[in-house]
Amino acid sequence: MAGENELIQGCLGKQFMPDCIYPVCTVEIADSWKDMGEVCGGWERLEAVTGIEHPFVSLSWLECWIRSFSNFNKIHLVKAVNDKLLTAVVPLVQTRKNIKGINFQCLSFPANGHSPQCDVLVEPKDQLTLEAVSRTLREVVARTDLLVFPAVREGGNTMDVLRSLNSKRFLLHVEHSFEVPYFETGGGWHFFLEGKSKKFRRRLVESRQLAAERGTVSTEFYHTTPLPAAVIERLRDLDSKTWQHADGTGLFSTHQNSEFYTGLLGTRHQTFDVTLAFLRVDSADIAYEITVIRNSTAYFLKYGFDPAWSDCRPGVLVQAALSEYVSDRGCTRIELGPESSEEKRRWENNRFKSSNYWLINMGTPKGVALGLALTFRKWLKSSRCLKC
Repeated sequence: MAGENELIQGCLGKQFMPDCIYPVCTVEIADSWKDMGEVCGGWERLEAVTGIEHPFVSLSWLECWIRSFSNFNKIHLVKAVNDKLLTAVVPLVQTRKNIKGINFQCLSFPANGHSPQCDVLVEPKDQLTLEAVSRTLREVVARTDLLVFPAVREGGNTMDVLRSLNSKRFLLHVEHSFEVPYFETGGGWHFFLEGKSKKFRRRLVESRQLAAERGTVSTEFYHTTPLPAAVIERLRDLDSKTWQHADGTGLFSTHQNSEFYTGLLGTRHQTFDVTLAFLRVDSADIAYEITVIRNSTAYFLKYGFDPAWSDCRPGVLVQAALSEYVSDRGCTRIELGPESSEEKRRWENNRFKSSNYWLINMGTPKGVALGLALTFRKWLKSSRCLKC
Protein backbone atom coordinates (compact mmCIF):
# COMPACT_ATOMS: atom_id res chain seq x y z
CA MET A 1 0.00 0.00 0.00
CA ALA A 2 2.85 2.40 0.87
CA GLY A 3 4.54 1.70 -2.44
CA GLU A 4 1.28 2.35 -4.26
CA ASN A 5 0.85 5.74 -2.57
CA GLU A 6 4.46 6.65 -3.35
CA LEU A 7 3.81 5.78 -7.00
CA ILE A 8 0.81 8.09 -7.16
CA GLN A 9 2.68 10.89 -5.39
CA GLY A 10 5.52 10.43 -7.85
CA CYS A 11 3.09 10.83 -10.73
CA LEU A 12 1.20 13.83 -9.43
CA GLY A 13 3.46 15.66 -7.01
CA LYS A 14 5.14 18.97 -7.79
CA GLN A 15 8.33 17.19 -8.85
CA PHE A 16 6.47 15.45 -11.67
CA MET A 17 4.24 18.30 -12.79
CA PRO A 18 5.91 21.70 -13.09
CA ASP A 19 3.72 24.74 -13.43
CA CYS A 20 2.18 24.85 -16.90
CA ILE A 21 2.35 28.36 -18.31
CA TYR A 22 0.13 29.56 -21.15
CA PRO A 23 -0.19 33.09 -22.51
CA VAL A 24 -1.39 35.25 -19.60
CA CYS A 25 -2.94 32.24 -17.78
CA THR A 26 -0.85 30.16 -15.35
CA VAL A 27 -2.02 26.73 -14.17
CA GLU A 28 -0.39 25.07 -11.17
CA ILE A 29 -1.05 22.12 -8.88
CA ALA A 30 -1.08 22.46 -5.10
CA ASP A 31 -0.51 19.12 -3.43
CA SER A 32 -1.57 19.83 0.14
CA TRP A 33 -4.53 21.43 1.86
CA LYS A 34 -2.33 24.11 3.47
CA ASP A 35 -2.10 25.75 0.03
CA MET A 36 -5.86 26.41 0.20
CA GLY A 37 -5.34 29.53 2.29
CA GLU A 38 -3.76 31.24 -0.70
CA VAL A 39 -6.92 30.94 -2.81
CA CYS A 40 -9.64 31.36 -0.17
CA GLY A 41 -10.91 34.79 -1.26
CA GLY A 42 -10.64 33.96 -4.96
CA TRP A 43 -12.48 30.66 -4.38
CA GLU A 44 -15.52 32.44 -2.97
CA ARG A 45 -15.45 34.94 -5.84
CA LEU A 46 -15.45 32.07 -8.34
CA GLU A 47 -18.43 30.46 -6.62
CA ALA A 48 -20.31 33.74 -7.06
CA VAL A 49 -19.43 34.45 -10.71
CA THR A 50 -20.03 30.87 -11.88
CA GLY A 51 -23.55 30.97 -10.49
CA ILE A 52 -23.11 27.69 -8.58
CA GLU A 53 -25.70 27.93 -5.85
CA HIS A 54 -25.18 24.66 -4.01
CA PRO A 55 -22.65 24.51 -1.12
CA PHE A 56 -20.99 21.20 -2.01
CA VAL A 57 -17.99 22.83 -3.65
CA SER A 58 -17.44 25.41 -0.89
CA LEU A 59 -14.20 25.38 1.10
CA SER A 60 -15.98 24.58 4.36
CA TRP A 61 -17.87 21.60 2.91
CA LEU A 62 -14.81 20.19 1.15
CA GLU A 63 -12.68 20.53 4.26
CA CYS A 64 -15.22 18.45 6.25
CA TRP A 65 -15.34 15.88 3.47
CA ILE A 66 -11.60 15.54 2.94
CA ARG A 67 -10.91 15.30 6.67
CA SER A 68 -13.38 12.41 6.93
CA PHE A 69 -13.22 10.45 3.69
CA SER A 70 -9.77 11.15 2.31
CA ASN A 71 -6.46 12.41 3.55
CA PHE A 72 -5.13 15.94 3.45
CA ASN A 73 -1.87 14.80 1.89
CA LYS A 74 -3.78 13.16 -1.00
CA ILE A 75 -5.35 16.39 -2.25
CA HIS A 76 -4.40 17.85 -5.64
CA LEU A 77 -5.74 21.30 -6.37
CA VAL A 78 -5.55 22.37 -10.01
CA LYS A 79 -5.81 26.15 -10.02
CA ALA A 80 -5.55 28.76 -12.77
CA VAL A 81 -4.48 32.37 -12.28
CA ASN A 82 -5.01 35.01 -14.94
CA ASP A 83 -3.40 38.40 -14.28
CA LYS A 84 -3.24 37.65 -10.51
CA LEU A 85 -6.93 36.69 -10.48
CA LEU A 86 -7.98 33.12 -9.62
CA THR A 87 -9.98 31.95 -12.63
CA ALA A 88 -10.35 28.19 -12.05
CA VAL A 89 -10.20 25.61 -9.25
CA VAL A 90 -10.48 21.84 -9.70
CA PRO A 91 -10.03 19.90 -6.42
CA LEU A 92 -9.09 16.22 -6.77
CA VAL A 93 -8.23 13.42 -4.36
CA GLN A 94 -6.24 10.24 -4.91
CA THR A 95 -8.21 7.05 -4.53
CA ARG A 96 -8.60 3.52 -5.87
CA LYS A 97 -11.68 2.10 -7.53
CA ASN A 98 -12.45 -1.60 -7.66
CA ILE A 99 -14.29 -2.55 -10.86
CA LYS A 100 -15.07 -6.23 -11.36
CA GLY A 101 -12.25 -7.22 -9.02
CA ILE A 102 -9.64 -4.99 -10.66
CA ASN A 103 -8.15 -2.02 -8.79
CA PHE A 104 -7.84 1.18 -10.81
CA GLN A 105 -5.71 4.16 -9.82
CA CYS A 106 -8.07 7.13 -9.76
CA LEU A 107 -8.33 10.81 -9.23
CA SER A 108 -11.77 11.92 -8.11
CA PHE A 109 -13.63 15.07 -7.23
CA PRO A 110 -13.98 14.93 -3.41
CA ALA A 111 -17.55 13.68 -3.29
CA ASN A 112 -19.54 10.52 -2.56
CA GLY A 113 -23.07 9.60 -1.51
CA HIS A 114 -22.98 12.33 1.13
CA SER A 115 -22.47 15.05 -1.51
CA PRO A 116 -25.56 15.53 -3.70
CA GLN A 117 -23.75 17.53 -6.41
CA CYS A 118 -20.24 18.26 -7.67
CA ASP A 119 -18.83 21.04 -9.82
CA VAL A 120 -15.55 22.59 -10.86
CA LEU A 121 -15.07 26.34 -10.66
CA VAL A 122 -14.07 27.92 -13.97
CA GLU A 123 -14.51 31.56 -14.90
CA PRO A 124 -17.52 31.75 -17.27
CA LYS A 125 -16.81 32.49 -20.94
CA ASP A 126 -13.05 32.41 -20.32
CA GLN A 127 -11.86 30.20 -23.17
CA LEU A 128 -8.19 30.74 -22.35
CA THR A 129 -8.62 29.39 -18.81
CA LEU A 130 -10.80 26.51 -19.99
CA GLU A 131 -8.19 25.38 -22.52
CA ALA A 132 -5.32 25.74 -20.04
CA VAL A 133 -7.12 23.79 -17.30
CA SER A 134 -8.21 21.09 -19.75
CA ARG A 135 -4.65 20.65 -21.02
CA THR A 136 -3.31 20.35 -17.47
CA LEU A 137 -6.00 17.85 -16.49
CA ARG A 138 -5.17 15.70 -19.51
CA GLU A 139 -1.52 15.69 -18.46
CA VAL A 140 -2.52 14.71 -14.92
CA VAL A 141 -4.92 11.96 -16.00
CA ALA A 142 -2.27 10.57 -18.35
CA ARG A 143 -0.46 9.22 -15.25
CA THR A 144 -3.47 7.44 -13.77
CA ASP A 145 -6.23 5.11 -15.01
CA LEU A 146 -9.37 7.06 -14.31
CA LEU A 147 -10.76 10.51 -13.50
CA VAL A 148 -14.08 10.41 -11.65
CA PHE A 149 -16.68 13.19 -11.40
CA PRO A 150 -19.84 12.04 -9.55
CA ALA A 151 -23.21 13.80 -9.54
CA VAL A 152 -22.62 16.40 -12.25
CA ARG A 153 -25.71 18.33 -13.23
CA GLU A 154 -26.38 18.64 -16.95
CA GLY A 155 -25.29 21.99 -18.39
CA GLY A 156 -22.89 24.50 -16.89
CA ASN A 157 -19.12 24.94 -16.77
CA THR A 158 -18.39 21.49 -15.41
CA MET A 159 -19.88 19.85 -18.49
CA ASP A 160 -17.79 22.21 -20.66
CA VAL A 161 -14.63 21.02 -18.89
CA LEU A 162 -15.58 17.34 -19.21
CA ARG A 163 -16.42 17.64 -22.91
CA SER A 164 -13.11 19.40 -23.54
CA LEU A 165 -11.29 16.37 -22.10
CA ASN A 166 -12.98 13.82 -24.36
CA SER A 167 -10.60 12.62 -27.09
CA LYS A 168 -9.07 9.50 -28.65
CA ARG A 169 -6.68 9.25 -25.69
CA PHE A 170 -9.33 9.92 -23.04
CA LEU A 171 -12.77 8.32 -23.22
CA LEU A 172 -15.59 10.20 -21.49
CA HIS A 173 -18.08 7.65 -20.15
CA VAL A 174 -21.42 8.18 -18.40
CA GLU A 175 -21.26 5.61 -15.61
CA HIS A 176 -24.75 6.32 -14.28
CA SER A 177 -27.49 8.90 -14.88
CA PHE A 178 -30.24 9.76 -12.46
CA GLU A 179 -32.85 12.41 -11.75
CA VAL A 180 -32.94 14.71 -8.74
CA PRO A 181 -36.51 15.57 -7.68
CA TYR A 182 -37.35 18.89 -6.06
CA PHE A 183 -40.33 21.07 -5.30
CA GLU A 184 -40.81 24.81 -5.19
CA THR A 185 -42.69 26.74 -2.52
CA GLY A 186 -42.60 30.19 -4.06
CA GLY A 187 -45.93 31.16 -2.51
CA GLY A 188 -45.09 29.64 0.88
CA TRP A 189 -45.70 26.28 2.51
CA HIS A 190 -49.48 26.57 2.64
CA PHE A 191 -49.59 27.62 -1.01
CA PHE A 192 -47.57 24.49 -1.85
CA LEU A 193 -49.98 22.28 0.13
CA GLU A 194 -52.99 23.77 -1.61
CA GLY A 195 -51.46 22.79 -4.94
CA LYS A 196 -51.10 19.12 -3.93
CA SER A 197 -53.81 16.51 -4.29
CA LYS A 198 -56.42 15.79 -1.64
CA LYS A 199 -54.86 12.34 -1.27
CA PHE A 200 -51.48 13.90 -0.44
CA ARG A 201 -52.95 16.25 2.17
CA ARG A 202 -55.14 13.51 3.66
CA ARG A 203 -52.09 11.27 4.04
CA LEU A 204 -50.31 13.97 6.05
CA VAL A 205 -53.32 14.47 8.30
CA GLU A 206 -53.71 10.73 8.87
CA SER A 207 -50.03 10.39 9.76
CA ARG A 208 -50.29 13.17 12.33
CA GLN A 209 -53.39 11.59 13.82
CA LEU A 210 -51.69 8.19 14.12
CA ALA A 211 -48.72 9.76 15.90
CA ALA A 212 -50.99 11.84 18.15
CA GLU A 213 -52.75 8.67 19.33
CA ARG A 214 -49.46 7.61 20.93
CA GLY A 215 -48.64 10.90 22.64
CA THR A 216 -47.97 14.61 22.18
CA VAL A 217 -46.27 15.27 18.83
CA SER A 218 -43.73 18.08 18.53
CA THR A 219 -40.76 19.09 16.38
CA GLU A 220 -37.47 20.66 17.51
CA PHE A 221 -35.24 22.59 15.12
CA TYR A 222 -31.57 23.46 15.42
CA HIS A 223 -30.64 25.98 12.77
CA THR A 224 -27.23 27.37 13.70
CA THR A 225 -24.00 25.41 13.79
CA PRO A 226 -21.98 24.48 15.73
CA LEU A 227 -24.62 22.38 17.48
CA PRO A 228 -24.15 21.56 21.16
CA ALA A 229 -22.43 18.22 21.84
CA ALA A 230 -25.54 17.02 23.72
CA VAL A 231 -27.69 17.53 20.58
CA ILE A 232 -25.23 15.56 18.43
CA GLU A 233 -25.34 12.75 21.02
CA ARG A 234 -29.16 12.73 20.81
CA LEU A 235 -28.85 12.37 17.05
CA ARG A 236 -26.28 9.59 17.44
CA ASP A 237 -28.60 7.70 19.77
CA LEU A 238 -31.60 8.01 17.43
CA ASP A 239 -29.52 7.12 14.37
CA SER A 240 -28.38 3.90 16.07
CA LYS A 241 -32.00 2.67 15.94
CA THR A 242 -32.57 3.30 12.22
CA TRP A 243 -32.50 0.80 9.36
CA GLN A 244 -29.71 2.89 7.78
CA HIS A 245 -27.50 2.19 10.78
CA ALA A 246 -28.37 -1.51 10.61
CA ASP A 247 -27.17 -1.75 6.99
CA GLY A 248 -24.06 0.36 7.59
CA THR A 249 -25.15 3.62 5.94
CA GLY A 250 -26.22 5.58 9.01
CA LEU A 251 -24.77 8.92 10.06
CA PHE A 252 -22.54 7.24 12.64
CA SER A 253 -22.34 3.67 11.31
CA THR A 254 -18.69 3.99 10.30
CA HIS A 255 -15.80 6.02 11.63
CA GLN A 256 -15.69 8.07 8.42
CA ASN A 257 -19.42 8.84 8.43
CA SER A 258 -19.27 9.73 12.12
CA GLU A 259 -16.34 12.09 11.62
CA PHE A 260 -18.06 13.77 8.67
CA TYR A 261 -21.41 14.44 10.35
CA THR A 262 -19.84 15.36 13.67
CA GLY A 263 -17.69 17.88 11.78
CA LEU A 264 -20.55 19.16 9.64
CA LEU A 265 -22.85 19.71 12.61
CA GLY A 266 -20.14 20.83 15.00
CA THR A 267 -18.55 23.52 12.81
CA ARG A 268 -19.58 27.05 11.98
CA HIS A 269 -19.90 27.50 8.20
CA GLN A 270 -19.55 30.90 6.55
CA THR A 271 -21.40 30.30 3.27
CA PHE A 272 -24.22 27.90 4.17
CA ASP A 273 -26.40 26.81 7.09
CA VAL A 274 -27.15 23.34 8.41
CA THR A 275 -30.54 22.66 10.00
CA LEU A 276 -31.41 19.60 12.08
CA ALA A 277 -35.01 18.63 12.88
CA PHE A 278 -36.13 16.14 15.53
CA LEU A 279 -39.67 14.71 15.46
CA ARG A 280 -40.75 13.81 18.99
CA VAL A 281 -43.65 12.03 20.66
CA ASP A 282 -43.77 13.07 24.31
CA SER A 283 -40.09 12.96 25.34
CA ALA A 284 -38.97 10.39 22.76
CA ASP A 285 -37.07 11.31 19.57
CA ILE A 286 -38.59 9.21 16.78
CA ALA A 287 -37.22 10.77 13.56
CA TYR A 288 -34.66 13.27 12.30
CA GLU A 289 -33.81 15.08 9.08
CA ILE A 290 -30.77 17.18 8.14
CA THR A 291 -30.85 19.86 5.47
CA VAL A 292 -28.19 22.21 4.14
CA ILE A 293 -29.39 25.69 3.18
CA ARG A 294 -27.75 28.18 0.86
CA ASN A 295 -29.49 31.31 -0.37
CA SER A 296 -33.11 30.29 -1.04
CA THR A 297 -32.57 26.55 -1.60
CA ALA A 298 -32.68 23.75 0.96
CA TYR A 299 -30.88 20.50 0.14
CA PHE A 300 -32.36 17.63 2.14
CA LEU A 301 -29.36 15.53 3.04
CA LYS A 302 -30.24 12.64 5.35
CA TYR A 303 -33.17 11.39 7.38
CA GLY A 304 -33.91 8.44 9.62
CA PHE A 305 -36.49 7.17 12.09
CA ASP A 306 -37.03 4.60 14.79
CA PRO A 307 -38.75 1.65 13.05
CA ALA A 308 -40.83 1.08 16.18
CA TRP A 309 -42.86 4.13 15.05
CA SER A 310 -43.09 3.24 11.35
CA ASP A 311 -46.91 2.84 11.46
CA CYS A 312 -47.34 6.63 11.80
CA ARG A 313 -44.94 7.46 8.92
CA PRO A 314 -42.40 9.48 10.95
CA GLY A 315 -40.24 10.14 7.87
CA VAL A 316 -43.16 11.88 6.17
CA LEU A 317 -43.97 13.91 9.27
CA VAL A 318 -40.44 15.15 9.87
CA GLN A 319 -40.05 16.08 6.19
CA ALA A 320 -43.32 18.03 6.25
CA ALA A 321 -42.31 19.86 9.43
CA LEU A 322 -38.84 20.71 8.12
CA SER A 323 -40.24 21.82 4.75
CA GLU A 324 -42.62 24.22 6.47
CA TYR A 325 -39.82 25.48 8.73
CA VAL A 326 -37.37 26.31 5.91
CA SER A 327 -40.15 27.74 3.71
CA ASP A 328 -41.11 30.15 6.46
CA ARG A 329 -37.46 31.25 6.55
CA GLY A 330 -37.24 32.16 2.89
CA CYS A 331 -36.46 28.91 1.08
CA THR A 332 -38.42 28.70 -2.17
CA ARG A 333 -36.88 25.49 -3.50
CA ILE A 334 -36.33 22.17 -1.73
CA GLU A 335 -34.18 19.47 -3.36
CA LEU A 336 -34.92 15.94 -2.17
CA GLY A 337 -31.57 14.33 -2.98
CA PRO A 338 -30.32 12.07 -5.80
CA GLU A 339 -32.48 9.33 -7.28
CA SER A 340 -36.25 9.32 -7.38
CA SER A 341 -38.46 7.13 -5.18
CA GLU A 342 -42.16 6.61 -4.63
CA GLU A 343 -42.14 8.96 -1.64
CA LYS A 344 -40.15 11.65 -3.44
CA ARG A 345 -42.53 11.50 -6.40
CA ARG A 346 -45.37 12.39 -4.06
CA TRP A 347 -43.60 15.62 -3.10
CA GLU A 348 -41.86 16.73 -6.28
CA ASN A 349 -43.15 19.18 -8.82
CA ASN A 350 -40.02 19.11 -10.97
CA ARG A 351 -36.67 17.35 -11.40
CA PHE A 352 -33.31 17.72 -13.12
CA LYS A 353 -30.81 15.24 -14.52
CA SER A 354 -27.38 14.43 -13.10
CA SER A 355 -24.73 11.90 -14.12
CA ASN A 356 -21.62 10.23 -12.78
CA TYR A 357 -18.79 10.65 -15.29
CA TRP A 358 -15.60 8.65 -15.79
CA LEU A 359 -12.73 9.91 -17.93
CA ILE A 360 -10.83 6.76 -18.88
CA ASN A 361 -7.16 6.92 -19.82
CA MET A 362 -6.87 4.79 -22.95
CA GLY A 363 -3.10 4.97 -22.65
CA THR A 364 -2.77 2.49 -19.76
CA PRO A 365 -3.43 -1.28 -19.99
CA LYS A 366 -6.20 -1.15 -17.40
CA GLY A 367 -7.72 1.93 -19.02
CA VAL A 368 -7.74 0.24 -22.44
CA ALA A 369 -9.38 -2.88 -21.00
CA LEU A 370 -12.04 -0.83 -19.20
CA GLY A 371 -12.72 1.42 -22.18
CA LEU A 372 -13.11 -1.48 -24.58
CA ALA A 373 -15.35 -3.40 -22.17
CA LEU A 374 -17.63 -0.39 -21.66
CA THR A 375 -17.74 0.37 -25.39
CA PHE A 376 -18.69 -3.23 -26.13
CA ARG A 377 -21.37 -3.19 -23.44
CA LYS A 378 -22.84 -0.01 -24.91
CA TRP A 379 -22.84 -1.55 -28.40
CA LEU A 380 -24.46 -4.72 -27.06
CA LYS A 381 -27.27 -2.77 -25.38
CA SER A 382 -27.94 -0.72 -28.49
CA SER A 383 -28.04 -3.91 -30.62
CA ARG A 384 -30.60 -5.46 -28.31
CA CYS A 385 -32.71 -2.32 -28.45
CA LEU A 386 -32.66 -2.39 -32.25
CA LYS A 387 -33.82 -6.02 -32.24
CA CYS A 388 -36.69 -5.10 -29.94
